[in-house]
Amino acid sequence: MKINKFFLTIAGAAMLFASCGNDDLELGNSTTTPVDANCPAVEFSAANKSTFELDPANPTFQLTVVRKAQDAASYAIKATDADDAFDVPAAVDFAAGETEKVISVNMKSSAAAGVAHPLVLTFDESAINPYTKGFKELNASVTLVKWNSLGMCQFVDDFWFGFVDEVEVFQRDDKPEMYRVTNPFTTELVTSGGSIPGTYVDKWEFTLNKNDQITWDTPININVTYQDTGVDILGHLPSKLKDSLADNDALSKAVRDENGKLLYFAIAPYWYVSGLGGFGCYYLYVAFDGYDVASELGY
Repeated sequence: MKINKFFLTIAGAAMLFASCGNDDLELGNSTTTPVDANCPAVEFSAANKSTFELDPANPTFQLTVVRKAQDAASYAIKATDADDAFDVPAAVDFAAGETEKVISVNMKSSAAAGVAHPLVLTFDESAINPYTKGFKELNASVTLVKWNSLGMCQFVDDFWFGFVDEVEVFQRDDKPEMYRVTNPFTTELVTSGGSIPGTYVDKWEFTLNKNDQITWDTPININVTYQDTGVDILGHLPSKLKDSLADNDALSKAVRDENGKLLYFAIAPYWYVSGLGGFGCYYLYVAFDGYDVASELGY
């Protein structure tokens, strides 16, 4: 059953238990060491990610480099590649007037899959202004992971809005016990449902253990904040939230038919608002191969 938002408005206190550019290049306030007036202040934009997961079929990622100078120039890229896993451009080239450039870094075909490969990138010291606000050195971690689509599957939210939708489900190639589900709680859906959008993440990941129990490490984010607090409602694996809730972990499981065919996932997070309290365990369902768990639940 879904949570009644009107009830929560009245009784929320009774919850179960209590584009980047030159902005990055502004000088800091240090006056210790003077910087050459001609220093181009080349650096990686603070908007860059540092952790990447790439499909082996497309093992490329992009990084944005910014500078303060205006002349046409080329700046050498210095790379520390401990695993010899990357093809890094030797330099980044700026045309006259350009202050932002995107470079592409490729993974080598010899790079091992399923392993986090470290990469450290920087520039010649003469090109760096130590007092600007971007990254003078970028420390990246890149993993090659292949996910195989299992197609569109039925999804039932039996917690917040009480709706039926479709989600795409993926299974990890090198670790088939791991599944990835696209998040159907779009900002449009949340807003139309009368709630305030929170932090949207595009996917959730679950692990199916040998005993058909389902676990997850990162709390499930449904893109909803609790009333006007601005705090996201998150779905935790109960034991990760509180030791005393560990028995509730068993609620999250795979359901199979008499022949062992996987019918659906029943996922029962403990829904919690940090600093305020929890709602308890309510289900999300993901059904496979046309199985209609929504009808079984009365939707």
